[in-house]
Amino acid sequence: MKAPDIELNIASDSLNLDNLIAIMGGLPAAGKKSAPKKEKQAAAGMALPPDLLMHGRMDIKQTIYKQLSLHNLSLRYSIKKGILSVQDLTAETAGGKVVSNAEIDLTTPSPSYKGRISAQDLQADKLRAGLFPKAADRINGELESAVSFSGSGTAWSEVSKTLAAEGNYALSRAMIRNTEITKAAADFLGLPQINDLALEDMSGTVHLDKGKAVIDTGLTGKDIQVKTQGSIGLDGSLNLPLTIRLSKALSEKIKNRSITKFLEDAEGGAVLHLKLAGTAQNPSLSLDTAGTRKQLEKTIQQKMLKEIDKALPQDQADDSGKKPVLDLLKGILGK
Repeated sequence: MKAPDIELNIASDSLNLDNLIAIMGGLPAAGKKSAPKKEKQAAAGMALPPDLLMHGRMDIKQTIYKQLSLHNLSLRYSIKKGILSVQDLTAETAGGKVVSNAEIDLTTPSPSYKGRISAQDLQADKLRAGLFPKAADRINGELESAVSFSGSGTAWSEVSKTLAAEGNYALSRAMIRNTEITKAAADFLGLPQINDLALEDMSGTVHLDKGKAVIDTGLTGKDIQVKTQGSIGLDGSLNLPLTIRLSKALSEKIKNRSITKFLEDAEGGAVLHLKLAGTAQNPSLSLDTAGTRKQLEKTIQQKMLKEIDKALPQDQADDSGKKPVLDLLKGILGK
C-alpha cells in the first residue's frame, strides 16, 4: 500500500467533461452554497502515495465539452513521482482529428504543464459552433495547426498570466462573414464587399507569452491580400499594423478615392497601410502614417521614372534597348 503499482484502464460509451471538470475543481452542486476558501492550497499530488506508479489507457466513444462532441477519444497515461503524462491522445471532432501529448506536474499547488497539440482538417464552423455558438456562422474553412504550450494553474486569472505557446496554423478555403473587424474595415474604406471575405488561404505563426499573442499572418483572396505582424492580447486588445493590397477592380470601388489615389502598385491596385487597434469586440482602424509615407514615396518614384522614360528620346537607348540615363536614376533611387 505504500508503493502501489497500478494498471487502470478506463472505457466508456460517453463522458461529459464539463461535469468532470466541475467535480475536479470542487465546484458546489446547483443550489448549494460555496464552501469557504482555504487559505493554503495543497498540491494535488500530495494526496497520492509518494512512490505510486500508475499507468493505463482510456477509450471513450463520445466525449462532450461545452457543445463540442469528440468521438473515439483514446490515450495512454502514467503517473510517476507525482508527474502525470498523457501520451498518444487522439480524438475525432469537427470533421477532423486532434493529436496531443502532455505532462502535468501534480507536486505543486498550482499544477504546471507542458505539451503539444496538433489538428488536421478541422471544420472551423463546426469547431466554433461547439465552443462559441453565437459566432458559429462567422468563419468557416479547413483548419490545420500545431502548437507547443506550457503554463501553470487552473483558474483563468493565473492561466492567462503563465500560459505560453508557439505554433503555426493554416485555414484553407475559408469564408469570414460579418465580424467586428471586417465590418470596421468595410466602413473605413467604404467597401461593403470586404465584410464577407472569401479566402483561398490564411496562414501564419503565433507566439504567446505573458498574456499577449504575437502573430505573423497573411491571407489571400481573389481581390485582396492582407499581411500583419502585431499582437493580440488575451483580454482582446489589438495592436496590428496591416498592409492591404486590393485589386484594381476592387480599388476602383472605394468610395473615398483620396485614400488610394497615390497608393497604387504596378498593376494599378491600391496598397494600404492601416493600424488596427481597440479590441476584438470594438476595433478601430486608422491610416499608418509611416507605412503610407513609404508607399507614397515608392509610388511617386515609379510614376516619375515612367514619365522620364517617356520623355527620353529613343535614340538614347543602347543596343539592348536600355536607356543609360534611366538606369542611372534607378540606381540612385535604389531600384
